[in-house]
Amino acid sequence: MTIEPWSHRLLLKLALLWVPAAGLLWWLKLRGIRSVIIYFVSGANLVCYMIWLGAMVLADSPIFYRWSSESKDLDVIFFMTPTFLFVLCPLAATAGSFILLITTLIAKQGEHRFLVPANLLMLILWATSIIAPN
Repeated sequence: MTIEPWSHRLLLKLALLWVPAAGLLWWLKLRGIRSVIIYFVSGANLVCYMIWLGAMVLADSPIFYRWSSESKDLDVIFFMTPTFLFVLCPLAATAGSFILLITTLIAKQGEHRFLVPANLLMLILWATSIIAPN
């Protein structure tokens, strides 16, 4: 099995942006969380990226092409179309990450230095997924 050339860029973005953001949130958890809602929404942002990444890999697989050509259910195929998957999902997630970055300003004292960089990294990650998806 060979790795597609576009997946190297995804792995690089994952290593340079997602992993440090996850590390900052993990370190914040070890220190003790006082801004629980912002912390969990930031973690959900990380999980959403991984789900989106899995959907992109699935949409590019030959198994999906065969399944979508045989399937009669148009609703499922709509959610895997390139417009939805490559444009609308990252655009909505970028807007959500920007709002999350702004709301980190109301976090408890001392948690800013973990939440702001983590959410800024996720904002950059989602924005680069729109600008240069692969």
